[in-house]
Amino acid sequence: MANVLDHTDERQKASLPIDEETLKDNSKLLLCPQCDELYLFELIAPRQKAVCKCCGYTLYRGDSTLRMVKVLTISGLLLFYPAFFLPVLKIHMAGNSLETSTYQSVFAFTTSTYWPIAISVILFAILIPLFRLLIYLSIVFKNKFINQNIGRPLLKYLAPSHEWSMVDVYFMGIIVTVAKMVDRSDVELTIGTLSLILLMVNNILLQSVTHFDELWKKLYERN
Repeated sequence: MANVLDHTDERQKASLPIDEETLKDNSKLLLCPQCDELYLFELIAPRQKAVCKCCGYTLYRGDSTLRMVKVLTISGLLLFYPAFFLPVLKIHMAGNSLETSTYQSVFAFTTSTYWPIAISVILFAILIPLFRLLIYLSIVFKNKFINQNIGRPLLKYLAPSHEWSMVDVYFMGIIVTVAKMVDRSDVELTIGTLSLILLMVNNILLQSVTHFDELWKKLYERN
């Protein structure tokens, strides 16, 4: 029997026992992704959550954030191209103008002795954030390519991978660069800069609003 925790007063109550008839119709059964304990699905009130009594994993919640997750996933993917391929900075110095994008900066680093920096930016600021958004896309939207066998390891990767998504660290590097150059030149922020800021905020919001138990439920609804 799963424990139902109320966020307001932390009360606990138990779900109904699983009888033989329920076992025949497994549409209302729920399997804990962490310890494989079997539970009967029950509707619960908003601000409540059903917690596995064995391992403490949150099985599901009374309120849903899937719509917000879908919106943030699509907006994150739309922001990705302008954030990394459009100019992030325009620098005006001594009558000359220079503009650069993340893509151009990484390419310049790969052809110099700074190639380890290029690899770090590609991996932690581009590939991992993009891969996370693609995992969200494959789980929250129906498709015939991601089944339970493929989706299970992807979902297990999704939560801890947030710590390796470092768009915010990359943006802080840009701020430091602007701060050092602003006295010697005119630095102009562009649509690429705005896109990068919005992508950073998008990643933070996506991680904070995601109920991973809902993603597991979406995955288990597939054959």
